[in-house]
Amino acid sequence: MPDVPSFRSSLESSGARFLEGSFEGEVLSGKRKEERYVFEVRPSKETVTVFVYLNVSEEEAAMLTGARGSFQGRYFLFQKATNFGEFDVRSYYDALGVRGGFLAEKYSICPGRKRYLPELAFRLREYVRGAVECYGGARQGVYLSALLSDRTELPEETGTALKATGLMYLLSSSGFLFSFFGIAVLNFFKKRMKNRFLPAALAGLLMLIPGILTGFSFSFLRAMFVFLVRAAAPLFKRKFDVLSAFSLSLLILVLTRPETVGLAAFRYSVALMLSSGAVSDVIAAYFFKSSKRVSAAVRLLSMKCAFLPLTVTDTFRPGLYAFFGEAVMTFLRAVVTILSGTGILGDALFGRGNLFSGAVFSGADLLAGCYEDFPKLLNRLPLQSIVNGRPSFVRIMIYLILFSLIPVVLKVLLIRRKYAKESEERLPGKGARAVVLASLFVVYLFGILFLRHAPLSREETRLTMADVGQGDGFLLETDNAVAVIDGGSTDREDVGDVLSNTLFYYGRSRIDAVFLSHDDEDHTSGVVSLLQSGRFSVGRIYLPDTKNKKSEFTAVRKAAEEAGIPVRYLSAGDKITLDRLTFEVLWPGPSAAESGNDTSMVLSVRCPETSVLFTGDISASSEAAIGSVKAHDYLKVPHHGSAYSSSAAFLKRVSPRIALVSYGKYNTYGHPASETLARLEEVKSRTFLSGRDGAVSFRIAPDGENVTFASR
Repeated sequence: MPDVPSFRSSLESSGARFLEGSFEGEVLSGKRKEERYVFEVRPSKETVTVFVYLNVSEEEAAMLTGARGSFQGRYFLFQKATNFGEFDVRSYYDALGVRGGFLAEKYSICPGRKRYLPELAFRLREYVRGAVECYGGARQGVYLSALLSDRTELPEETGTALKATGLMYLLSSSGFLFSFFGIAVLNFFKKRMKNRFLPAALAGLLMLIPGILTGFSFSFLRAMFVFLVRAAAPLFKRKFDVLSAFSLSLLILVLTRPETVGLAAFRYSVALMLSSGAVSDVIAAYFFKSSKRVSAAVRLLSMKCAFLPLTVTDTFRPGLYAFFGEAVMTFLRAVVTILSGTGILGDALFGRGNLFSGAVFSGADLLAGCYEDFPKLLNRLPLQSIVNGRPSFVRIMIYLILFSLIPVVLKVLLIRRKYAKESEERLPGKGARAVVLASLFVVYLFGILFLRHAPLSREETRLTMADVGQGDGFLLETDNAVAVIDGGSTDREDVGDVLSNTLFYYGRSRIDAVFLSHDDEDHTSGVVSLLQSGRFSVGRIYLPDTKNKKSEFTAVRKAAEEAGIPVRYLSAGDKITLDRLTFEVLWPGPSAAESGNDTSMVLSVRCPETSVLFTGDISASSEAAIGSVKAHDYLKVPHHGSAYSSSAAFLKRVSPRIALVSYGKYNTYGHPASETLARLEEVKSRTFLSGRDGAVSFRIAPDGENVTFASR
């Protein structure tokens, strides 16, 4: 079998979804994922790892963990981000040193020495999971997220709410809680033992428990280094400094695991260092010297100011109340972790189903419910739904420079000198301290207003072809209006998220119009999901006026009715004006078919700087029946590039400068057909393919256009 890099290069160069093969390697860890187990395996003579997916029993999984295994099956690559605002799964696992996945059909345990520590860790995690399933009830996802950092079973609406409030990073394992746990245990033992070394040793051993449960995540390793410095400082008669320990932990992690630089946790760690070392600690050294402690409010506001560029870049929503939600959610998570951990300890002591553990989990349920509901409550507050989009690198740097200069500006403005014998600085009073807090809050509000995606000018239009797989999904925008033209897929279930994230990426929170060409899943499924999510205010939905319209678009009409969105039917000759855009319906006409692809609504969209023709899934016969087609700058190629559409005569009449073909990379229909691509080449169209290029965006101005690819 080829090595892992060969597998990867073969799949990337061939464009295939799977590659058959087999390999042997050491099983480093294992965990349950839905109905199967996922094992992290390091193949022989490799430094990287592979995720192996197997349908086995819990006992088989335990026996395999820590052993050498031989696997047969299919290798695949994780999903690369091909849409604007889409999470890049492949890059994330690359940062963890995981180069791909393997769907194992057969396995065997190879003879040789077995490492029992990974098996012990696996059994401990499975024990915790079993206890949570016994006592956790409807809140199991919250407990698993808190104890195992397993957010896959957290209710989807909770994760969505946390993302909308700017608190998405709280779903990851918390280095702060790990550090707090270790130092608290250390202090507990130090008060009760006279030995200098034993308290640190015992606390260190107990500190390994959350590490085992969370799979030694980046956040845990960072916290462990901080704890070790804290424990070792008194032994060497040195003073413990949080910032120095924190910096040292990051340096060691970068040197030993350089791939972690690509993790979001690393970026948040650097931001935390900036807020502590460059701002809050400097402010505290002067303005809060008399209290001998750093104000919690200053630290919190400083941290949120430093996190703001990352939050906006990752989620496109700043979270106006995130500085308040941070404190509440951290407290709730800490208490939920302590209570559920106590309940599991009781389960270990008194047996499964005991009254003590049941009572503890009953008490924890109230707080776990608050953990789920609090971010939803935040999202209902005024102005919380602000959507900034993804800011440019220049805007981020300007903001960070201004944030870093806060201590300097405050010192220049507020420090007053008492010209006495020693000319000592006089500490500012309460009024000056209030100015400090107000300044940080003003900077936070400034960041919310400043860290935005570059808006369109009055004379610009943006056309985006999303990569929805086997289907269609297009956005058309001016500075004051947004239209969605189709949105569905037959091979992607997350089309609604694809459309949502693209709109959020561009800083859009409202859809003025939705046009659906016809009632096929690959054109409507994502729109239905979008309407049901309630994430956007939608002005109106436009559907084709067909002979069977009463029996079509059932799911769309139901979702629109529940959301209170008006629906209008259009036929040939109708015109809709949306800001500077004029939508003219060219089809269906009186001679259109009763149902199917040839009832697709064909839209000619024009504005001063460009023209676009959207064609749905019409065939060559409908193309010939549309007599009013004129030249357009952009053409949405009919029916995903089918050989039975895009006739030579039709393409000659449209004469598109740009042709857009939306299709699934691994579709079984043969889309796009080679003859269709050849006909597009004959009319000298520059062709963009979603299956090859990913999502593509065109920022069109009277003096030209700027093309952006999501996957490059």
